[in-house]
Amino acid sequence: MMLRTITLVGALCGFAASVGAQNLDDIAVETAIKAGQDNKFRQWSAECKASASLSEKRKDGASSWTSGSVHFTGPFNVTISTNSGRVALLAAEAKRQQKPLRVADVPERFRGEGLHLLVDPIKPGKDWGRGVEVPASIDRVVLRSKTEPTAVVQPAAFDTEDTTWASDRVLVARPGGPDGKWDINIFKKSRAIAVFPVEAVRSLPAGDFDIVVITEPMGSRSEAGERACTIRASDRLRLVS
Repeated sequence: MMLRTITLVGALCGFAASVGAQNLDDIAVETAIKAGQDNKFRQWSAECKASASLSEKRKDGASSWTSGSVHFTGPFNVTISTNSGRVALLAAEAKRQQKPLRVADVPERFRGEGLHLLVDPIKPGKDWGRGVEVPASIDRVVLRSKTEPTAVVQPAAFDTEDTTWASDRVLVARPGGPDGKWDINIFKKSRAIAVFPVEAVRSLPAGDFDIVVITEPMGSRSEAGERACTIRASDRLRLVS
């Protein structure tokens, strides 16, 4: 399928790509910090759960979903927010960790206008009766129109990081560094952050859009995977009106 890309990927420079002309001043940052500390910032963000479709899961073969089997089809929690919402999230996390957050502590990259995307893997469950789903490595993320799927917005900035959880079972294991040790239960590139230009999102056809998490080929698969969830038109209007 030919995709009509609305904006090209910008060059990363310490994950501080310029995605808009309007920045948050100190007063706006202070307001966002207080909103985050008070947990009153839903007006600046929207959430959804990006899961693999049934057809995606069937690619592993029905007979492979057995007790103890591991499948790289795990879902992701996705949060998309304005710059104010991103600062509020930062403040909420600082409060949870009982750390102070001042206006001067807020990185410049969070002040610039843009839609900030956070993709977090969901911890695998403990019931292995019919197999367990773990997160695949994330290759990229895009926004895709529901009404015109060929209309796609690419991020101006994008990065990934690894995730790990304590578990009494080995879910994944890979050879580590030159010391010969193995990396146990480290899910490579399973968390992502991205920034999308506001004007590019406005340029998408009217209506709902999908957040699409494209994953790398994993395990026995030779092709990329896809996890998607929908941001409704009403939430879109709140974020980019």
